[in-house]
Amino acid sequence: MDDLDPETRPPPSPANARAAALGVVVLALGLMVALGLVAAALDRRTDWQRPMYEDVLAVAQLEWEQIQLAGAPLEFALTEDGRQVLGGQDVVLSPGTTSLSVQVEGKTYCVGAANERGDETGALCFDGEGLPDSILDHRVS
Repeated sequence: MDDLDPETRPPPSPANARAAALGVVVLALGLMVALGLVAAALDRRTDWQRPMYEDVLAVAQLEWEQIQLAGAPLEFALTEDGRQVLGGQDVVLSPGTTSLSVQVEGKTYCVGAANERGDETGALCFDGEGLPDSILDHRVS
């Protein structure tokens, strides 16, 4: 029990202090590498999802134009080999986007899409009151 007494315990050796400091540095570097790998994986996932969300925004904007032209949004479902005219323009899916659908209730319309990796946007709903310039604009909950 005497070796627990701070007055009788010998001072730590410089070799032990260096080993402890080296262990902390190695642990910190390992943590930074692991966080970098996680960030890179999330960035790749965002990159392959981006075209799908861009398609949703483009269709939301065309639906707003459709409301201006015809008074109501148009409900439809589209696959990668399909064709749809909306707001006077052809809707063409981006490479990687496999399907897109629009559900309508009054002037409110909900746009959803899926990609070849199985990701889905879910239904993003807009109130038809203004031209959406972001997928978060005019979102109806």
